[in-house]
Amino acid sequence: MTRDISKINLEPKIEVAFHPFRCFVQFEDRKNRIGFRIFDEENQTLYYSPSMPTQETQNSKTLNKILSKARSDIEVQGFILEPWNP
Repeated sequence: MTRDISKINLEPKIEVAFHPFRCFVQFEDRKNRIGFRIFDEENQTLYYSPSMPTQETQNSKTLNKILSKARSDIEVQGFILEPWNP
């Protein structure tokens, strides 16, 4: 079963998926669009997600796919992320 995530809960849900790295989540267009960037300990960008409609990310199944893909892209670069339970 998929469930909808409120806009207010999106930011922490995205951030926790990328520990121990810093995640910057940005809302645009009155919170109708969202994007995020992951930084390493030297503040270099590891991953950039372009802005997408917030409505797409409010579905937990869709958000988990987006975050899993981003995690995979980071790990392919040789970085180790903390375990994550979507």
